[in-house]
Amino acid sequence: MGFRLNRTYVLKFAGDMAGAEVKIRSTSTATMLALREMTEDTKAMVKLLADHVVEWNLDTRSGEPLPITADFIMEEL
Repeated sequence: MGFRLNRTYVLKFAGDMAGAEVKIRSTSTATMLALREMTEDTKAMVKLLADHVVEWNLDTRSGEPLPITADFIMEEL
């Protein structure tokens, strides 16, 4: 049996965002190279981010979970 690479990571924030956590899955080298060419295409970069977020603990003031979508990230974050 071989080693299985963990393909998800938990980002834990500090400072003003202390307590925020984002679980994100990794991407391929090919996608990262494509990302380098998207530097002027913010919407494409945000869509890529939204596609890789597995979960987060970001909530509204009333405790409802915030949606993990490119549109929400572009408009609200």
